[in-house]
Amino acid sequence: MAKDGIHAVLMVFCATSRFSREDSSTIETIKELFGEKIVDHMILVFTYGDLVGETKLNSMLTNAPDYLQKSIELCKNRVVLFDNMTKDRRLQVNQLDKLLHVVDSANSNNGGKLFSDQMRTGIKEAHAREHEVEEKLNITVDKLQEQLMEEQDARLEAERLAAEARLQSDKDIRKLKKHLGKENEAFEMMIEKIKGWKVINNQISSSYLDVLARPQREV
Repeated sequence: MAKDGIHAVLMVFCATSRFSREDSSTIETIKELFGEKIVDHMILVFTYGDLVGETKLNSMLTNAPDYLQKSIELCKNRVVLFDNMTKDRRLQVNQLDKLLHVVDSANSNNGGKLFSDQMRTGIKEAHAREHEVEEKLNITVDKLQEQLMEEQDARLEAERLAAEARLQSDKDIRKLKKHLGKENEAFEMMIEKIKGWKVINNQISSSYLDVLARPQREV
């Protein structure tokens, strides 16, 4: 890495582990974060070369799933197998020279232009977007919580008013029944009085008719 920018971005994976869709999505995430041009500086490095070997790795990559082959194509077939466990000094130097050769090749393909300003701009914009999204999310959550509290308070108030209305309604109904009961009782008493008056009136009328029916004595 130079002070003016980055010569290459190394994506390191274990050759003995299965290259998953998550690994492939990591490359896509880096592209989204730093821009499409980042892949021009990207190199795929597979470790544990002592266990796999060049021949087996090439066979694995040839028969690899589509998402891995797509990642290799994005990196323009810049793939390096690295033996990170060897103690052989000569092998260490040779594989380091091979890695640097791939780095120089990527740099040459980019016209010697390093990846620097683009990266800093991407990081700044990404952080700004992240901060903006987080701020909007917090505002949305606060508004939702406030709205939920208002709705809960309104629901509790409505339930309280409904309970009071039911209680008042029950009181009014009992009061009305009591009032109607008293009026009904008074009405029945009046009916009984009227019946009594009719009986007395009938008796008086009968007595009066009897008197009229009797023959009058001659004076």
